[in-house]
Amino acid sequence: MATQSTALLGLALPITGELDGTWGDTVNDSITSLLDSAIAGTTTLSADADVTLSTTALAADQARQAIILWTASGTVTRNITAPASSKTYIVINSTGSTQSIVIRGAGPTTGVTIPAGGKAVVAWNGSDFVKIVSNPTVLTTDVTGTLPVANGGTGLATTPTNGQIDIGNGIGFTRTTLTAGSNVTITNAAGSITIASIGGGGTTASGSVVLTSASVTAQAITTTTYGQTVTLPDATTVSKGGILYNISNLGAYPLEIINNAGSTLGFVYSNCPVTVGLADNSTAAGTWSFVGAEPYAVVAQNVSADLKPFTEEPFHRVVVIDTNRTLFLLAGTTLSGIIYNASTKLWGSVTLIRNTNNYDQVVGILSATNQVLVSSSINTAMEAVVLTLSDTTITVGTAATATLSNNATACQTAENLVAVGSSFVVTTAFTSITALQMRAMTISGTTVTIGAATTLNGTNTGSIDANVYVAAVSSSVVLVLTNTSASTFFATPYTISGTTITLGTGATYATTNAEQYKVRPISSGVRWAVVITSSAGTTVGMIISVAGTTATISTVTLATGGGTTNAGVIVSGSKLIYIGGDAVATNILTDTAGTASAGTQIGPLYATTTVVNPISANATTNLAIFYGYTSSVSTVSRVAINFTGSSPIVSDFDVQAIGASGLPDGFSAVTAFNYQQTYDTQILSGATSYAWDLTTGAPGSRAVAVGENCFYSFAPKLVPIGPSATIWNSIAPNKVVCYDTTYGSSSVFGALQIVKSIS
Repeated sequence: MATQSTALLGLALPITGELDGTWGDTVNDSITSLLDSAIAGTTTLSADADVTLSTTALAADQARQAIILWTASGTVTRNITAPASSKTYIVINSTGSTQSIVIRGAGPTTGVTIPAGGKAVVAWNGSDFVKIVSNPTVLTTDVTGTLPVANGGTGLATTPTNGQIDIGNGIGFTRTTLTAGSNVTITNAAGSITIASIGGGGTTASGSVVLTSASVTAQAITTTTYGQTVTLPDATTVSKGGILYNISNLGAYPLEIINNAGSTLGFVYSNCPVTVGLADNSTAAGTWSFVGAEPYAVVAQNVSADLKPFTEEPFHRVVVIDTNRTLFLLAGTTLSGIIYNASTKLWGSVTLIRNTNNYDQVVGILSATNQVLVSSSINTAMEAVVLTLSDTTITVGTAATATLSNNATACQTAENLVAVGSSFVVTTAFTSITALQMRAMTISGTTVTIGAATTLNGTNTGSIDANVYVAAVSSSVVLVLTNTSASTFFATPYTISGTTITLGTGATYATTNAEQYKVRPISSGVRWAVVITSSAGTTVGMIISVAGTTATISTVTLATGGGTTNAGVIVSGSKLIYIGGDAVATNILTDTAGTASAGTQIGPLYATTTVVNPISANATTNLAIFYGYTSSVSTVSRVAINFTGSSPIVSDFDVQAIGASGLPDGFSAVTAFNYQQTYDTQILSGATSYAWDLTTGAPGSRAVAVGENCFYSFAPKLVPIGPSATIWNSIAPNKVVCYDTTYGSSSVFGALQIVKSIS
């Protein structure tokens, strides 16, 4: 029987009785010599090619050797394939070039890569060769775990972010970033840390400027037109401090200061530097502090002879198109329109809409994207037309017409143009008859269709400062509030389908000597709160609900002793806070699922004729702020009402007075809100619960800042154009447009001026 061999190294396995007289050769050649090579032998591979190690049982071969020495000089990685069986190799890559080699098992397996100049001990693990030890050590593949401090490491396992450094903490290291001190900025980048001082340095610029955390302190900015801005940096990138920037305006136009969120924080007037500090940097917008900033300024102005013919200022209207664009409807010798784009700071051209004058009604509404519906009436001639808008360009469609039953009257409190689904409704009052009418309109493309007139409940009366209020209840129902000669109040739903109007089931309330109805949406707009003020009797509060096409009224007595048109109201949630303006009490009207209730009245807070205007109602602090004006003694006041409970509590009452009776007014005369307004054109209100009373140009007039936490007067740097605030129109609570058709020393120009306040 032939001599057998071992499975792994191929050594001889003589059996009993075999090799009689010849065993010495077999032991020497097939056991001893082969063991010698398996333990200390070397296979040298000098050819630059992949190689499969030879395997020969009972005889010398390549695969049995202990050491594999690679001496070829190539650049391509070469594979050395060994038997896929248990074996340990010392692999030495002595290439004369950059060549790597891979020792792998037959199959082939993945194996182990040894770079040029590298050495490794590899062993078969049952499925592949794996590295036991290597020289040099490849950190990315040969080292795992965390190297402790005692062994020269950091003891940290996390990957550092930009700017992180390791700082000793007594027992090891803490991986952290540097913290900026006062007037210092730190910018962490990949592989670098930049530390800069913001307590010095200066620069000049023109136009709009965006500051960063690396901006120098002194900023001299030259404005080149209205509406330019300086944007403060992301507050989270800046350290808090009292003097971070000093901003000077070297131009002729006010410079608006805005934060990272785009909110207006104040204005820098020409040659009136403003110092900027940062009180809180927990948000990107931050809480900034200012010294020298003005609360309002002109942000756009258009002076042109083309604007002079529009002398019917009470019929000027504003339609907000989008975030940047506003359409101004101007009435005079014609009805025309002009658009201002706040983004590009450009005005469009004055565009003719209707070529006639002596308007009794002008209303406009955004009817679709880049589309405005305008309705106007002169005597019995009603027109409705679609304006198609492209940036600041106006294209006027073909007007639809209707003949009114009588001459329309110039009654702004009877003017409504409201969208109801895909239809629109417009209301009209008349001169020679007491009827009030409503029509529905539809738009197809740019074509308007005007429906037939529906006579409303109630009558047109000049004795009440609120005639018609229209609100969309749903996509097909409107609620109309009207009255008759101070004796009956009507709440009537109507269904609108195309140009067809269908009467619903209304509700009424009998009144006595009513002077004004103040209407405000309440409870997130699902119902309506109404306050009926009267010169005799009582002040009544109502909650109006609409279910389907049926209206209901719930009433309650708010205050005894009646009231006047000077009262102030404001809504917060399900509560309406009411302050009587003329020796009348103060109270709260609460809506509870459509049921009206009143608290316990207090006051009166005012003993003389006072116009009361609401400023803000804070649902967090439960404080409502009102601003009162008494013309006879040049006095203004601020009242804070706590409305936490169902009854009002006076939290604060402040008064400022200038001059005496008979002297020029020290404060501007603020008008009372009518029933349709939610803010006064003469008071600019910001989201931070502050408001600024714009002075109207009387000698010595002072403006007033009034809010939840402030009340002071100041000499304003700006007196808006226009002889009276009655011809101003609101664009937003903190933005107003003023008109003047006699602008310039020779009155040869007309002017539009947009004034904006802190938001």
